[in-house]
Amino acid sequence: MYIIKTCCHLSNVNSCFRNRNDSERIIHQRVNVVPFDLISPEGGKSSIRVINPLEASGPQFETVYERFHQATQGFTDIIGHYLSGEKPKGFLETEEIVRVGATLTGIGELVLDSDKIVKLQPPKAGLEYFLSTLDFPSILKQQESSVKLWKMFMTICTLTGIALILVVLRRMYHEFSEKQEQEELRRSYKRFNESRGIPGSTADGDEIPENACVICLSKPRECVFLTCGHVCCCYDCHRALPSPICPICRSYITRIVPLYQA
Repeated sequence: MYIIKTCCHLSNVNSCFRNRNDSERIIHQRVNVVPFDLISPEGGKSSIRVINPLEASGPQFETVYERFHQATQGFTDIIGHYLSGEKPKGFLETEEIVRVGATLTGIGELVLDSDKIVKLQPPKAGLEYFLSTLDFPSILKQQESSVKLWKMFMTICTLTGIALILVVLRRMYHEFSEKQEQEELRRSYKRFNESRGIPGSTADGDEIPENACVICLSKPRECVFLTCGHVCCCYDCHRALPSPICPICRSYITRIVPLYQA
């Protein structure tokens, strides 16, 4: 934990645009930073120069100056803004500082340059850079809470992914079982018809049997539709239906029961 020796002065100049939907966005931002040093609270002579404080997490700056400069527009500018759908509002200039004597905790990479000046800079290994008004135990506790939250989020995502995979596998298994059941039912119909000597189709001019399928009018009726209970078509025509709906009453078919006529 160190105390600021010189103030940190930040000057921001933002250029804003407004479009036809009254939404604002920053089209240009210029930031000027005045370097500052950290010194020991015990009053030691050693100091640490802070590099790139805006890249650190946690600094809290105090706004001491803020002024909005209205944009000046000419006739050609107005026409161009109308055609583009965007109108500049102006420039917002702010100054933010960390006052002298404020207590800061810096966590980063310490380097010693050629001028024998110790500098605190962002870590090169991609680790997070801290510059906060909290003490070290508070920062550590905050990071541990964040890690626990991310671990919980990852656990929830993992369990959700496993549940989705299980649901997809279960659905694929049911579809495979239904296909196997339908194929076995078709083979059973085929064996039953072959044992009875029923022809596959009627020739031209032949008389249509009384129990013929209402769709193909050639094969016997072989299916009982549930829950409506209609017996109206053969198994092959049932498989050719575009949707599981009874062709007689238009009710939804929940189950197919084979019909064996002696």
